[in-house]
Amino acid sequence: MDSWQEGQDGLTPVYRERLWPGPGLLIIAAVVIAPVAIAYGAAFGATLGWILGILVIGLTWAWLIGSAPVVQVDERVLRAGRARLPRQFVGEVRALDAEALAIERTSGDVRTFMVLRPGSSRSGVLVTVTDPRDPHPRWIVQTRSPGRLAAALKSPGSASA
Repeated sequence: MDSWQEGQDGLTPVYRERLWPGPGLLIIAAVVIAPVAIAYGAAFGATLGWILGILVIGLTWAWLIGSAPVVQVDERVLRAGRARLPRQFVGEVRALDAEALAIERTSGDVRTFMVLRPGSSRSGVLVTVTDPRDPHPRWIVQTRSPGRLAAALKSPGSASA
């Protein structure tokens, strides 16, 4: 395996997923913003209220979609959002269903690094970190395909998942 450098991904992704916001989150954003648009519409006219409402909802949706974290495994690292864990420090990997994910999130080690996106999935993967210098002894990464992500992390770097 090539030597890993901070902030550098590998060249051959074996797993890649983007944690898009779920439709429920997009609807909630619109429902929360709508009263503000109504208030501005009542104070400054319906046209301004509609324009402001559509503009703010559009910007909020664009931010939610644009900030969706990427989960990627390649020959060098596990990347979850902007964080990277060199594969040489990936220990035990366990797929989590909705119930196990909820238990691990609430009753595990408080130093656990978590990449969670509300509304995108109810499953995830628990990764034990073997680097003694890492302040996070484990990672919880939300994913729609916990079996595939776990298999990619357990496979050699050149294999395809």
